[in-house]
Amino acid sequence: MINNTLQTNQDRIQCLPETTGFVSAVLDSLIGYAIIAADFDGTIIAYNEGAHQIYGHTAEEVVGKEGIKIFFTEEFIDAEGFEHIIAELSQKGHLSCEEEKIKKDGSIFLARILFTLIKDKAGQAVGFVEMVQDISAQKHAEELLKAGEDRLRRIIENNPDSVMVIDTDEIIRFVNPATESLFQKKEKDLLASHFGFPIVGGEQTEIEIVRPPGYGAAVAEMHVTEIVWQGNKAYLATLRDITDRKNMEEKLKFLSLRDSMTGLYNRFFFEEELRRFGGGRFDPVSLIMCDVDGLKIVNDTMGHASGDGLLSIVSKILEDTFRESDVVARIGGDEFAILLPNTTLTTVKIICGRLAKNIERYNVNSGAIPLSLSLGYAVKDGPEVDLSEVYKKADDNMYRDKYGKRGVPKSSILRYFAKSMEARNIIAHGRAERISRVLTSLAADLGMTEEETKDLSILAQFCDIGIMRMPEQMLLRTGPLTKDEIAEMQGHTKIGCHIAQQTPELAGIAEKILKHHEWWNGEGYPFGLREEKIPVECRLVAIAAAYDSMTHDRPYSKALTHEEAAAEIKKSAGTQFDPELAEKFLEIAEREMD
Repeated sequence: MINNTLQTNQDRIQCLPETTGFVSAVLDSLIGYAIIAADFDGTIIAYNEGAHQIYGHTAEEVVGKEGIKIFFTEEFIDAEGFEHIIAELSQKGHLSCEEEKIKKDGSIFLARILFTLIKDKAGQAVGFVEMVQDISAQKHAEELLKAGEDRLRRIIENNPDSVMVIDTDEIIRFVNPATESLFQKKEKDLLASHFGFPIVGGEQTEIEIVRPPGYGAAVAEMHVTEIVWQGNKAYLATLRDITDRKNMEEKLKFLSLRDSMTGLYNRFFFEEELRRFGGGRFDPVSLIMCDVDGLKIVNDTMGHASGDGLLSIVSKILEDTFRESDVVARIGGDEFAILLPNTTLTTVKIICGRLAKNIERYNVNSGAIPLSLSLGYAVKDGPEVDLSEVYKKADDNMYRDKYGKRGVPKSSILRYFAKSMEARNIIAHGRAERISRVLTSLAADLGMTEEETKDLSILAQFCDIGIMRMPEQMLLRTGPLTKDEIAEMQGHTKIGCHIAQQTPELAGIAEKILKHHEWWNGEGYPFGLREEKIPVECRLVAIAAAYDSMTHDRPYSKALTHEEAAAEIKKSAGTQFDPELAEKFLEIAEREMD
């Protein structure tokens, strides 16, 4: 079992937590390989079951406790071999070699090692992964095979790697059972056939094996040794199936260049392309910056899963809008950037128009959270223009577009939330309009200003916005809630207040959202405020919301008549409700709220 220390060492390798699930699954599947992750101090960060089988040490014995040098011989360490590997790895990004390694019992074996750098989100190298194969048996087999045909047959019949004898005309003369499995062909079909790949004594290479339909291609690592076969010069080829390893390398490469959530290019790759495109060879180069409007309020109100879903939709629309030659990248939480080589200002305007139409089409057809992007673009139209300045200009233009909208996208999202609360039975259909009518009349009687009356109507509509974060099964429960569920439900006022504070359209009523469940007698929540210490808007909305809930069907109760609801309001006047406001409310409720 893998020691999942990747998640407990986030302070060491910051990029690993994003891909821990993927890496752990890959490591579990590669039992035949020792895979060890370490930082540049040599401290072991991760250690798979394959490493346990090869070295003998358990993960508990080495992870975070030992340095990776414990697996190398003293001669190698004295010769500063480890330092040379780190230096070369830092330059190339990957390195393969063969070295003697030490097991826990002190025995030495020959290993083939692949080193690969680990980079953080900023593209900085922070450690490395070592993939190790024990090739002692293979090397020993190759040496013995040179002694003659008899030893060849005894050793290779049960070898898990493919072993073949190929003559100088590249005709296959001998195969072991593993070769049949690798090529998915019978021995009789392989013998006397042409090998199909150039073969040179002493060569080590990778070859792609095309197998019969239904089996897919395989990748093999081939080692060639010159031998004498039946009195003639021939070649011994050993082929190890490395398809799983190559797939893993491709996935790791993909993850190093791609954003793990959207699949678009990441910031590191974008910045590399920004430097490449800046040389003038691709001029004119256009750059578009995009920002998803209202993502924070979506995250706060509906949860990060909904926000992530919105980002995935944006990514799909961007991929469908731009060309294959364009570089589409997610460079921040809600920010995207697109590099367009050989693209003029006229063309980039057309493309931005196409993007706007695709977004409009999505909003019309989806019925989901309305999508809005703020856009800015600029063009590098000559070799003397610095692409980094173009980036800054496009970014400035994007923020100019965002501020020019003056909250329009968030208002659209708020309207969507209001409809969603009705659809989820958080509030009765049409409640906001009904409550607004009676509260407007009450506000006039109380001498409230136009601005105060407007805030009162907004409060009536969004006082329970925090309930959007509550589990739906709890909202629709017909039976009583548990003590923990009641406490969770009461927390919606704090959630709603937080959402309002982050939203300019609701910021003015944030405090009132927090206090709209306070009771006249001090037994409400969250603060237990009493009487006049409760804002008058909260006292008004509490009465109106309770009356409307009682007079309309809810998942947990049938509608009451006006008379029945009025009796309940009077019964709670002086305890839950302000008695004076309750009396004023009932005077106009029957007339205003049908």
